[in-house]
Amino acid sequence: MNQQVLREACQVTLGYFGVFLLTILFQVYLKAKTIIDHRQKKQQGSKEKLDIYNSPIMLIGNRSTGNFVEWQTIFLGLFWMNAILNGTYLWVGWIGVGARLAYPIFALIGGIKQSGANGPIFLATIPHYAVMTFYSYQVYQAVGMPTF
Repeated sequence: MNQQVLREACQVTLGYFGVFLLTILFQVYLKAKTIIDHRQKKQQGSKEKLDIYNSPIMLIGNRSTGNFVEWQTIFLGLFWMNAILNGTYLWVGWIGVGARLAYPIFALIGGIKQSGANGPIFLATIPHYAVMTFYSYQVYQAVGMPTF
């Protein structure tokens, strides 16, 4: 692998890790906001118990982080296999990074609810799945598997 390919692959990976850190901070922010809002309601006389695990706001943060963790190994594995075997199409990894960055935003505007996933979230998940499918095919071809 030449230095330019290695450098570009490292840049995409660092971008991906940066988005992961932002996703964790987003989750922590939503948890703090949920706790602060609950304390304010309690001071106003509310008897409602804090249920962090069933909070609609926490669901957004938890699913943003959870979905990221669920797919990061597959994305990074396929991305690096492609970088090592082909050294091409590394720019496609930035689409995956952008999709991960968009996930919490789309979740916040109605993409994730107690009832499940809704329209906006698919604007982030579909591009990410497409990138992984693309890299799967690139790696599949690079290792000499039969094509259909």
